[in-house]
Amino acid sequence: MNRATYFFPEVAKALYGDPISELEYASTEYIMAYSLGTYPSHQTYSIVDTGSDLIWLQCHPCYECYALKYPIIDVSSSLTYRNYYCNSDQCKLAKASVSNTYCDVVFNCQFRISYLDGSITEGTIAHDTLTLASTRGGKVAFPKTLFGCVHKTVGHFVPESSGVVGMGRGPISLISQMGSLIQGKFSYCLTPMFSEKTSKLHFGQSAVVSGPGTVSTPLGTKDNFYRVTLEAISVGDKRIQFNLDGLPNDEGNTVIDSGTRLTILPEDLYFEVESEVKVNIKADRTGDSGINQAFKLCYVSESIETLGAPIITLHFRDANVKLNPINTFVVFTSNVICFGVRPLRRISMMGNMAQVNFMVGFDLHNNIVSFKPTDCTML
Repeated sequence: MNRATYFFPEVAKALYGDPISELEYASTEYIMAYSLGTYPSHQTYSIVDTGSDLIWLQCHPCYECYALKYPIIDVSSSLTYRNYYCNSDQCKLAKASVSNTYCDVVFNCQFRISYLDGSITEGTIAHDTLTLASTRGGKVAFPKTLFGCVHKTVGHFVPESSGVVGMGRGPISLISQMGSLIQGKFSYCLTPMFSEKTSKLHFGQSAVVSGPGTVSTPLGTKDNFYRVTLEAISVGDKRIQFNLDGLPNDEGNTVIDSGTRLTILPEDLYFEVESEVKVNIKADRTGDSGINQAFKLCYVSESIETLGAPIITLHFRDANVKLNPINTFVVFTSNVICFGVRPLRRISMMGNMAQVNFMVGFDLHNNIVSFKPTDCTML
């Protein structure tokens, strides 16, 4: 890495263009490549997650960690690696995003994250240089990027990923730490799960989503999530209203989450949508409870294309997003297709499957997210 790239990332951007990364699909998640450290620099792979803030990865020594496809890296071997102490401003910033921080015996800032599925990660808040590829073929480095060096993980994590790249709106997310270099802009185009093509992740001016077919909706300002307001859902021609009673106009009732596979709807809305789906599909059902805890509605069909599934439209404020069957149905076995939407009390979330074959662009300066129907395999 040349010295201008390391010490002056603005110069690197001018020389090499905007940061980019390719995404590989693995086990319900999209995995991005990046490098961490200098002398040596370590290539690693982590889940792209717009639903969280902290960048974390399993580090050597890992006392209780899930198995990876490749060796756990020793980030402390980098000349630019440093831990943060408990009284640092960065430790305080981390606490605002991960909730639980504490001190170890030598006063290093430690963290613990508990996920909804019961998974847990624990480790040390540190910083080092994070490096990405660029649109002009070079590298763009981001010195002193805050991340979590994890020494313990319990629960469900995919072996193709060493951790998570948090891309939320909080101050310690990758997006926030990139700062003015990306002008608050990033976008991705996710390929279908069985595609051999990689997905693309762009930052900065190259991430702008525009042109024919593009629709945009305002982002809420309540918290660090990317919240949008879902006003209704149409199944075919039947429109079902989302109850917005008591919801402030700027809050947003639905989270856009690239780190979650399925779309989640509040129970009342889900069962209305499910009822219309049943009316529209003539194929045989596998049973009222489906065949797996993740799915409530499954059909006997050779493929999603032959199922006869209806178009489902998400009516966001100022933007109608039409979902094709690959966005709403998933192949469970060779002859069973399941509805890829789940009910959960009082939670609404647009998962990554619903975002497949859309250019999804976030513009945090203008507080909007844009959707453009795209064959992502052709990019």
